Amino acid sequence: MLQKFNTIKEIDSLNRKVLELSENIAKEESRVTKIESRITQSDTQKDELLSEIKTTSAELTKAENELESFGEKLQKKESQKASLFTDEQIKAIEREVEAYKLKIEELENITFELMEKKEQLETTLSDTNSFLSGAANSLIEIRDEVKEESNKFNLEIDKLKPRIMSLTDSLPADFKYKLEITLKKDLRATIVSTITQGACNYCRASLSSNEVSEVEDKHLIKTCKACSRILIPSSCAY
Repeated sequence: MLQKFNTIKEIDSLNRKVLELSENIAKEESRVTKIESRITQSDTQKDELLSEIKTTSAELTKAENELESFGEKLQKKESQKASLFTDEQIKAIEREVEAYKLKIEELENITFELMEKKEQLETTLSDTNSFLSGAANSLIEIRDEVKEESNKFNLEIDKLKPRIMSLTDSLPADFKYKLEITLKKDLRATIVSTITQGACNYCRASLSSNEVSEVEDKHLIKTCKACSRILIPSSCAY
């Protein structure tokens, strides 16, 4: 009479083993997913870096050209000073020379900043390319490892499933029906619980004396109204 409860307990144990193996497969597959995600992010970063390097290079070229142009203008103005005679003319050209010098200083600072920025971007790009090169090789190795481990877990699952089906089919119709309904609820951890001091041992919800008697004395298939777990007679607890 109690064998059917022991069968349910065994099915529960086997199902939890299948779940554990499935979780192991998911963990293995996540190793591939993580490195694929990092590769995708790095590919995006690479494209952004290339675009930014191109923009920075264009800005640097423009600044260098302007710097060269103002340098030539400055030299021209300074050479003109020797041919001037009046104070008014000299002061006017000195003001222009000073303005050119300020502009040249500004352009020199901009050029230096752009050169630093470009160098940093190129260093980051080099690091990104190194990662992508190494990650591509690592991904191949990890995929092989994951495939090997997942196959082992799947083989174990394939061995357990026939036993679970056989045990399920051996149950009386009412027990089988209740088991299938309970399994569909996707309960965490175990799907069974014992009765302790008139309460479900899993969730501690109180049970009526009639409910306790139906399980403990009559050995009927009942579930806890609170947590939906199948209640097992105390004689089948171990």
